[in-house]
Amino acid sequence: MPWKTFVPTPTSALINQAIYRKFGYITMNANTAEAIFTQVEQLSTAEQDRFFVLIARRTFSQNQPTYTHEEVFGDINTTPFTAGEAAEYLEISMATLRRLIKAKHLTPCQRVGRSRLFALDDLRRIKRQRTAVSNLNKPAVLPAQ
Repeated sequence: MPWKTFVPTPTSALINQAIYRKFGYITMNANTAEAIFTQVEQLSTAEQDRFFVLIARRTFSQNQPTYTHEEVFGDINTTPFTAGEAAEYLEISMATLRRLIKAKHLTPCQRVGRSRLFALDDLRRIKRQRTAVSNLNKPAVLPAQ
């Protein structure tokens, strides 16, 4: 993107401020994500931390639109999970997921070709069961005498 068509945004202004603070200059040709990322990588760890805190504060300030939980995560309840996503959600390996399917503890809600898709409600049920079982196996903590 040529620098003449570059439209400054609040985030680009923050990036330029951080670059200016570190290097003493603002690069007008660093308006690609890769170029900006490369320059941010050159900042010290403390400066990177301050940079991302600054972005988070400005991004989520009160003059930004407020989104409801439903607007942000609403599709999760209706969108089925792939096998990989289901295993990640359950914090198990793919082999364990296959064992749950084979033992009929988990049933795919949909099949697309060879892919299996799983409903969130089923995954939540399995996760609750696995959490309850793992809590039973934990040793009880005795109060200090």
